[in-house]
Order: sequence, then structure tokens, then C-alpha cells
Amino acid sequence: MSKHILVIVEDYPSEINAYPMAYVHTRNKLYLNENVDLKISILSFKAKKSYVWDGIQVYSEKEIKEIGLHKFDSFVSHAPNLKNHVRFLKKNKIENVTFFIHGHEVLKVNKYYPKPYSWDKEKNKLLRIIYDYFKLNIISNFFIRSSSFKFVFVSNWMKDEALKNLKLQYLSKTFIIHNPINEIFSVNTYDKESKKIYDFITIRPLDGSKYCMDVVYRLAKKYPEFKFKIIGKGDFFKHNPKLDNIDWDDRFYKPNQLLDKLNEAKVALMPTRLDSQGVMMCELATYGMPIITSDIPICYEMLGKYNQAYFISNENPELMFQKIISNEDFFVNKESNRNFLLEKFNIQEISKQELNVILDLL
Repeated sequence: MSKHILVIVEDYPSEINAYPMAYVHTRNKLYLNENVDLKISILSFKAKKSYVWDGIQVYSEKEIKEIGLHKFDSFVSHAPNLKNHVRFLKKNKIENVTFFIHGHEVLKVNKYYPKPYSWDKEKNKLLRIIYDYFKLNIISNFFIRSSSFKFVFVSNWMKDEALKNLKLQYLSKTFIIHNPINEIFSVNTYDKESKKIYDFITIRPLDGSKYCMDVVYRLAKKYPEFKFKIIGKGDFFKHNPKLDNIDWDDRFYKPNQLLDKLNEAKVALMPTRLDSQGVMMCELATYGMPIITSDIPICYEMLGKYNQAYFISNENPELMFQKIISNEDFFVNKESNRNFLLEKFNIQEISKQELNVILDLL
């Protein structure tokens, strides 16, 4: 029997900009591949009029009202906010909803998000505190109004912190389903034997202190004998002189273009201050690369069992880094146990799990 899902988002890829919430579009394409009888439409609050993107129909809020919500069997809300998602769902008394919780919408931003770099304009903290107080109270009350609501979290850490911030003991129906990785990193394997140009490679946006570019820079400065490759766009090097041992590639690569770059490096260096999962980190590990990341709970949850994962402190990265590189086996090519990561982040299995939750097939 054919089913029709309405996916509710703040924004969606278009001819003008292909990037907003592209991860939602990837999911939708996977769902359609999984179920030939399925139909998916999008409600984008940013859309002014309807359009089709890569075979999927996108509607504005006004057009959705004209079509009629009774035509949809299930509803999905990604990163629900007060201004649009909660308002729309409450007003239309919609209950068969699966919420995908991505982070900021259920967290106290000032508590979790790290202090911006000095050159980044810091937003008004008091206004943020006030907004978050009302945001969390309203969302908390909204989430418990229906036992039909379902909640998907990408990690146990994200679920625990959400409940803590929402001051709830539990939510009626919760599921832990990781974000899938791009298939290019699972069907290919890191080439240990290829010629290595760099000791470490980092792929990160350069702006935003949560991405820890300052930690990478600090290590590069401390260890001039190592060669660091940095791929990413941003203003970091407008405010910090580029070091001789840093090769900065100021561009964006598609996943299939990254493989050759990764094979030129011995180790991925991917610290983070905040992540609900850390998809890029998971992709590089699943590819089979040795990886150094941060010693925060989410990184252990994702990569704690990976035999080529190493963890450093963001506050004092040199301490653990020195111990890691001093290990005589560190730069020795050894077999990775990536097979469990291939299963953990399998794109087809994750797609099936999500679809089963949305369509109540569990």
C-alpha cells in the first residue's frame, strides 16, 4: 500500500543553494530507493513557492495548506524549532510525527557551544539565555503532549543531554539511529602502502571554535618536524600566520575527491569541542584511517572500540599527543578493525531503521 510522508524542514536544497539541510535530502532519496510505493513531499518554511529538487516535490507552507494535510500518512520534523515547526504542528493538531533531534534545538546554547574565536562577533549572551529558557520549556511541554510522537537521536549522548536540558525523565518513544556515512568511505579502503606526503590531515570548516582549528594549529606549532595538511574554508589564517609545516587547501571537496588526499596522509587529526555524532570523523575511521580526535564522551561513543582511534585533550592537547606519537608502533601500518564500523554506519541498514520508525513498521 502506498504511503505519503511530509518532511518538515526550515530550508531545503534548491537551484539557488544546494547545501541547506542536504543531509535530509540524502535521507529522502534513500527512503525512496528502499520503498518503491513511497511518496515524499517537503514542507520548507523558507520556500516562497513550490519547486522540484532532484525528483522531490518541495512546497511552501501556504501551498501545503491548500493541498490538505489529510493527504499525508506520516510526518517527519528535522531540527524542530519554535518559530515554525512547533507552531505548525500545534496549530494543525498533527500527532503522527517523527522528530529527528540534531542538537541546538534541545540544548542550552551558551552551556554547550564553545566560546567563539576572538575575531568572531559574539552574540548577546543574555538574550540567548532568555530565549533558551523559553525555548526549552515550550518544547519540553510540546514533546510530552502526545504519546504518538517518536524521537530519533543520532547518539546516546545526544539523547541524555536532550532529556537533561528538557528536564524530562523520558520521552514516550525514542530511538538511537546514527547518521549514515557517505558510501564512498565504506566501499573503498584507506591505502596504507601509498606514498605519504603528510603526517596529519584535518578536514574542517576553519570558522567556528567547535571545530578545534586552534588545537590543530597549536600542535603544528609545537611539532614543526611534522607536516600538516588542512582542507577547509574560513578566516582562521587571516588572524593566525600560516606555519611552514602547514599546507592549507582553501577549497571544498566532494567525498569522492577526498580519497586521494586522505591516502597522502598517515593519520587523520580531527579534534572537536561539540558534536552530536561527528559524521566526518566517523567517515575517516570507517575508511580505515588511523585517527586522533578529542577525549569527549561522543567521540568515545562513536570510536571507542576502533583500534586505530586515539584521544587527546582539547585543553592540553600536547600531553596526550606526545604520548601517542612516542609510541613506536603509532606510524606502523597495522590492520584496522573497521568492519564493525562498516556495520555501525551502514547506509542501507540505517535507512531501513529510520523508515521503519517513520511508518510504524517496528
